[in-house]
Amino acid sequence: MGERMAGSRLYLLIVMMGLGILPLSWIAEPSSYSFQFMEGKGSMDLPASEKAWRLYELANRENRRLKWDECLAVQAMKRARMLLQAGTFQHRDPWTGENEAWLLVEACHRCSYAGENLTKGYQSPEETHRALMESPEHRRNILNPRFQFLGVGCHDYICVQLFAGY
Repeated sequence: MGERMAGSRLYLLIVMMGLGILPLSWIAEPSSYSFQFMEGKGSMDLPASEKAWRLYELANRENRRLKWDECLAVQAMKRARMLLQAGTFQHRDPWTGENEAWLLVEACHRCSYAGENLTKGYQSPEETHRALMESPEHRRNILNPRFQFLGVGCHDYICVQLFAGY
């Protein structure tokens, strides 16, 4: 989306659709937030699966109702890979206008509520989580009592959190 590395600075763009409190059948336009970070020490060396698990642990500390969901984690990894391969970073497919994340969540759960947080950048899990918690919409997804399940998947510099609840 036009963010680029400038010197030692990396930009983190976090985009999230505020559907945490809305039924899946209601689709809203995504909101965009941009965060600026210095690269975290060792953050580029952390394997994607470890970063995903650590992001789950940090979210679970905030909301103990969130249980790891392997199916959602696999779907989140697919989503991160799809975004990277498509060269896009947004909730809605630029060609169809659909949010593919909801189809991925429905592959795991026939739930009433779903949410998605997207992150982009080489920050450590702790820096990424801190940025998510400083964003009201992302924080709302993480703390939402309607969500019981969370899967996190990372591919290269993109991480996806998929939430599901009944």
